[in-house]
Amino acid sequence: MAPSSALTRFASFACIGGAGFVVNITITYLLTEYLGWWYLASYVLATVASWTLVFLANSRITFAGHEKDNYARRYSVFMLGYTAVFAGNAALVYLLTSILHVYYLLSITGVTVSLTFVTFLFTRRYVYGVPPGRAPHPRAVLLGSFLLLAVLAPALMSPNPFGNAPDSIGDESYFLTSSFHALEKHTLPGWEFSPNGSYYGGVETYLDLAILVPVLGAVVLATHSVAAAELFVALHTGDILHLMRLASGLLALVLIGACIYVFSRTRAPRTLVAQLALLLFLICGSSLFVGLAHTAKVWVIAVLLDVGAGVLVLANEQYAALRGAPLLARGRMAAVLLWAGVAAFAQTFVGVFSIGLWALYALWLGQVTFADLIAHVRRYWYLFLLAFSLQISFLWRALFVRAHDSIVDFAGNSPYTSGSIDWFHRLYDPLVYAVGSQPLVLLYPVGVAGALWFAARHAWLGDRPRTRRYLIIACVHPALVFLFYHGLVGFSLFPRYAVMLMVAASFSVVMLVGLYPALRNVVLAVACALFLAVSVHSIELYWRPSSTVVLEHTLAASYNVPSNTFVIDHSAWRLALPMNAGSLQALDDARKQMGRFSYLLAHLDQVRSAVTFAPLVLYADTPEERRTELATQAATRTFWIISTDCSQPCAAAETAAGSCFEFNMRACGTVPQEPDTLAVFFRARELGDAYIVRRERRP
Repeated sequence: MAPSSALTRFASFACIGGAGFVVNITITYLLTEYLGWWYLASYVLATVASWTLVFLANSRITFAGHEKDNYARRYSVFMLGYTAVFAGNAALVYLLTSILHVYYLLSITGVTVSLTFVTFLFTRRYVYGVPPGRAPHPRAVLLGSFLLLAVLAPALMSPNPFGNAPDSIGDESYFLTSSFHALEKHTLPGWEFSPNGSYYGGVETYLDLAILVPVLGAVVLATHSVAAAELFVALHTGDILHLMRLASGLLALVLIGACIYVFSRTRAPRTLVAQLALLLFLICGSSLFVGLAHTAKVWVIAVLLDVGAGVLVLANEQYAALRGAPLLARGRMAAVLLWAGVAAFAQTFVGVFSIGLWALYALWLGQVTFADLIAHVRRYWYLFLLAFSLQISFLWRALFVRAHDSIVDFAGNSPYTSGSIDWFHRLYDPLVYAVGSQPLVLLYPVGVAGALWFAARHAWLGDRPRTRRYLIIACVHPALVFLFYHGLVGFSLFPRYAVMLMVAASFSVVMLVGLYPALRNVVLAVACALFLAVSVHSIELYWRPSSTVVLEHTLAASYNVPSNTFVIDHSAWRLALPMNAGSLQALDDARKQMGRFSYLLAHLDQVRSAVTFAPLVLYADTPEERRTELATQAATRTFWIISTDCSQPCAAAETAAGSCFEFNMRACGTVPQEPDTLAVFFRARELGDAYIVRRERRP
């Protein structure tokens, strides 16, 4: 008797699939272990055999009530659909086994189980034509929710590739420092004035605090000592910092998952689903966003807030046009935009501009009114006051920076002075960075030309004012973002500062290519391919130790004797080797005043028992300091200079004599751990700087 309910059908399908999986695994194992086939070739042959058996069994049992005609056509559709799923299946198995080194049978098991529901929906609807008991979710949402998250999770969440090196990525520890400062003084993040002025506030400080409390609590419970927890923090700052990086990736996944959930539950229009899928591919296929998602920099949450606000404005317009009612009522939309603006301002005060633009667009499109915004502020004025009061230190810092003209043009000039600004690089470089990280944003000018042609063809949309406004927004949004962030503020030195422009151009591409469904589908396919390539490479890159970790492990394994001295050259300022008691006492006065070093200096007895790295580590910020260190240390010590100066690589004779060795020389001239263009991103085979370790003679 044929199963009747959807749940019973799924149970039957899962059982048959389980039996087919056993057949698959058995054939794969026999061919691989006994005949010596490559595991992936064995898997392909076993999959075809098991699919055929599954098709026949489901025809007789799970979907026995279907029309029993044209088995050849049904089998063809079945195999074609499963082949499409298998493409993603095999890619994930390859990533897990060949790149991440998970045992191949475990990889196959995990991927197969995760895709069971997708294959059931496809089989029920397209192979046997059994109508579901309720209206289905959009197919793209269903397929994307499994496949995209399966790819994005390892692409955005990775083990710590940088080890215990807090300076591997510049400036990313500010949020962590702010949270530690609040814990130390038993206050809230955002209230304390940072001694050195390097303070970042906003959402991320509270997120870091939420992570730090249970981590430190676990250390205290395990050691029964607050002092042990403080020592753990001082000795493992780099490891703890990786928790902040994981939080950035997790936030991105949560935002994507929330969108999938909301748009599935509300039966999003298919055109909107296609647009959102394209937006996801464009942004997550950008080397800038992927690089930032693996850091704890200020721009990660700023981008997520910008994308969240933009998606809601885009969705509201699509729902209103196609369903007659917006996704969010005006009051809720006003609340979301206002609080997104507050969060963006506290995160990075210039980032509120992007949220402000989306609020203006929502006003112009009639999604909210000024009355709605004012009403929400008047109703919850005390919450807004509380939010700003909790960020008093950040507000002070923002005023201080502006008053002292410290917001510089990152090409080297101040945006508030005239006459000395290199306007060419200030305006040209961000365009190169944005296009270099996501080449498909070049479709923006093409889309603008298409929008003008479309408007002219329809008499400038005189009878469709909302559509005209929508197209105007799509055309001007990247230009406004460019003028503010790069023309006015002057972000132009590093590629990462072009991320807001890349996001703005991606939104406009999504909005403009929607005018032509055929073109949208082509762009969607290309963007998906680029996204997969970026995701695969990011997994390969971020799931392996960086050169910094490899260097440290090499020194600890082969050179861990007290007679060795490692002098970190000024060019290798990012490197942080383990510091024993002697290394701490040899620090200069400026470093001794740093928080973690000052704590360790005050607890040298604990350091002696906790640190097993025996060599002396010295810092030489200038060539003169390097010569001084070499001249003043004991004659019995062996000196090794660690440098990132690629102009002085190891000579063949030095390498043969064991007096010089190198790490990751591919990184010469680049900083692969920082967000960069696709060209640099794809060239990188290992994170971290290029290191040259050379035994040095005394002067």
